[in-house]
Amino acid sequence: MTKNKIEVRELKAGTSTYEFDYFITAKRAGFERHEPIQPNTHFTANMMTKGDFEDAYAKTDDVTMNAMRTLLISNGILTREGKLNTETARKLGWNVKPPVEVVMNE
Repeated sequence: MTKNKIEVRELKAGTSTYEFDYFITAKRAGFERHEPIQPNTHFTANMMTKGDFEDAYAKTDDVTMNAMRTLLISNGILTREGKLNTETARKLGWNVKPPVEVVMNE
């Protein structure tokens, strides 16, 4: 293995041909202090009402949105019914706004 190549050999001077997959990980120069895990800012109910968050991830015909919904259910942010898990929101430190109350004057 060098900076320019990785050579793979069979043990004991073998001559077989095998297919294989490989995955290379490395540190990039100049990124030593980079934090690869970032705080979640995309899928948060912080500063939203419970209902607005639930509506944003309601069942739909959109495959991508349904995938997001499934992910949020699997990690406990949404319940199986698609409701915001308020205990998880609290643990994450989210400030979930109370629902907006509409008053109708007669």
